Amino acid sequence: MLDEKREAVLNLIIRECNDRYKIFETSDFLEIDGTEECIKYLALNDYISLKYSGNGEYLIAPLQKGKEYFSLKVNNLIFRAVICKKVAQYALLGAVVGSFFAFVLCWGISCVT
Repeated sequence: MLDEKREAVLNLIIRECNDRYKIFETSDFLEIDGTEECIKYLALNDYISLKYSGNGEYLIAPLQKGKEYFSLKVNNLIFRAVICKKVAQYALLGAVVGSFFAFVLCWGISCVT
């Protein structure tokens, strides 16, 4: 998983490139600190292809891993939501069944005495 800054850089690159190389300037990433480090990290980890870097300009295209990153992240969040829903359902079922048995046990004890 990428940190917030790297995700922001990758998201901007994917939005702007349209599956081809594009020249970016440092000013394109103004709201993101540490842009150069983020771009190098993304290139080293095969999220983007970096053909040129110098004088505050970068020639970048997203790679398949970079394009798939956000869809995999969404799928992971959906999977977690499904798991949490199942756990909540089983916890509720356990609480209802446990309450029923506690009621029957207390009722049985009160009838005996």
